[in-house]
Amino acid sequence: MDVGTVSQIVTVALAVLAIIWNQQRTTDKLRDRLDASDREHRAADIEQREVLGEVKERLARIEGFLGIGTPAPSQPHPPSGE
Repeated sequence: MDVGTVSQIVTVALAVLAIIWNQQRTTDKLRDRLDASDREHRAADIEQREVLGEVKERLARIEGFLGIGTPAPSQPHPPSGE
């Protein structure tokens, strides 16, 4: 093999390694961004659930105070089996 052929093989091999390295770096960056986004989503979801629980409690207190949201005494309760 002459020097020109060896240099072409080495150039192609280095180019392939550079592409693989760049792809791996890009994948790592995207994974980090997705992980951060997932953590933010989970935190927001937990916060929304807490707020929803507080709102439900407040609504139940208001309904109890106003006497709404509960069946009137003259209305029969629906059968529990259905």
